[in-house]
Amino acid sequence: MKFFLKVLKKALSVFSVNNSSYLILNHIESEKREVVLVVYLTPNVLFSHTKKINHSNRNDFLEIINYFTQNDFEVHIVGCLDKNADLKKDTYSYVFGLGDNYYKALELNPKAKKILYCTESSPNFSLAMEKKRVDSFNKTYGRNKAKLIRSGVYLTNEMLIKSDVALIIGNEDVIKTYDYVEKDSKLIGGVYPSALMNKSFISSDVTHNFKNSFLWFGSTGAIHKGLHLAIEAIIKRPDLKLYIAGINDSDKSLMPKSDNVIYVGRVDVGSEDFLQLIKSVSSFILPSCSEAGSTATTTCLCHGLIPIVTKEVGVDLPTGFSYLPNDSSCEIIKMIDDVTNYSNEDVVQMRDKIAVDSRVKYSITAYRTNIKRILDAVVQ
Repeated sequence: MKFFLKVLKKALSVFSVNNSSYLILNHIESEKREVVLVVYLTPNVLFSHTKKINHSNRNDFLEIINYFTQNDFEVHIVGCLDKNADLKKDTYSYVFGLGDNYYKALELNPKAKKILYCTESSPNFSLAMEKKRVDSFNKTYGRNKAKLIRSGVYLTNEMLIKSDVALIIGNEDVIKTYDYVEKDSKLIGGVYPSALMNKSFISSDVTHNFKNSFLWFGSTGAIHKGLHLAIEAIIKRPDLKLYIAGINDSDKSLMPKSDNVIYVGRVDVGSEDFLQLIKSVSSFILPSCSEAGSTATTTCLCHGLIPIVTKEVGVDLPTGFSYLPNDSSCEIIKMIDDVTNYSNEDVVQMRDKIAVDSRVKYSITAYRTNIKRILDAVVQ
């Protein structure tokens, strides 16, 4: 990957348009190459010199770009929500991506082959589940405190209709949410996002009281991801602790308060702080209402944490582990009790098994293999 980035930085052209970057890779004046537009992360992600990577989608993004450059495409890149993106008309042979700019590019390039990168459950499912979750929260904590913030931002039914292929990230449960799509032949699955991994992680390295501490590891959309449900469960057990990583101030202000809930801010997975956090907890709690291969889940599994999650995270769990039967705090408590009743030795053995299995399944190597297999079949 480091070698690819060095080559990439030597081989690209950058055009700034209204404070927006439009990147072109593999452009050679003397050669006529097919052009693919990749509409995903903003191009400046490619030039980040920081070692800190907050989300595995950057690694996956680089693999997508690498695939097209290695196959001699001229690759154009824009951010999926960049309102200033200078999209071209009748220029692209392929359009790959999601978000507003993906849809705009489809309309400008009707002859292009259109590959929708579905990083969420279907629009119908996501909207229904988020609305149900928000309504439930507002009923419990006060009218209209929470709003719909995720559904329809990156993926819509209009995008699905106009696309030739929908490449769905996540497991079979995610794919089933797309059952209403008429052209079944356009739905392609079999890809998990990669996980972030700390290379210094050791599954047996735990603190004295780790078994009684738990982690919610998320990002924007804490209600969608069920943080309040995790807190409701922990409040009932003052002898336990819940560490919360990744939440923003807006979401935090909506959450119930408790002395055994500890906010640790955003934590770099590659850091020593993350290792100390992982040593201090036995399990992670993520009762999300809708995901597509949740990278928070895959990252926690790769560090051996016992999953207390809903099936809506879109990730297959290791053998011997089960999903929450529903998203109630009562069911979360039952699973928490199961974990605390194990011996320390049993939990350490579970951590080792979970980490070993997951670090193969959710590696960047696995993602590279699967995305290549699918794109080889789609790109002709």
